[in-house]
Amino acid sequence: MQHEEIEIQLWDYIDGTCNEQDHNRISALINTDAIWQSTYQELLALNNQISLNTAIIKTSDSFAKDVMSNIEQSAKKKRSTLLLDWGIKGVAAFFAVSISSIIIYTLAQADWRFTNTNNPSSNFGFGDIELPQFVANIQISDTALYITSFAVMIMVLVLIEKFLHNNKLKAI
Repeated sequence: MQHEEIEIQLWDYIDGTCNEQDHNRISALINTDAIWQSTYQELLALNNQISLNTAIIKTSDSFAKDVMSNIEQSAKKKRSTLLLDWGIKGVAAFFAVSISSIIIYTLAQADWRFTNTNNPSSNFGFGDIELPQFVANIQISDTALYITSFAVMIMVLVLIEKFLHNNKLKAI
């Protein structure tokens, strides 16, 4: 048996956490085996030294309540900050996706052909380059408009609720 396993069993024996069978078996091993006996004496001396050198510090109930209230307050702050961060990130992501979608759609609809003013039959040239003509002829269905309006309204209501909730917590 390894030394660590012997120590574990002896600590259980010293602490009184082993069952009756293990207690009898370990007691017999301590009486008959020199390794078990020397290890037991070392651990018993260490246990006595620890118990003599450590004083139990009793704290008052108010100290424990103060510590718990500080932990609770910091947890509330972290939770509200986390929700606010997610809200800000969500609104930023919504606007980033919306603006990116509009830019991509507009660029996809643009006429990117270049014309050469010296040779009008050529589609490409290095003469006077004309910029593409953008046509703002975007058709948005009523359903898409209603869904977008509803989503924006929900986001605004959530932000207002978070703002009022945070002000309520600050007042307390």
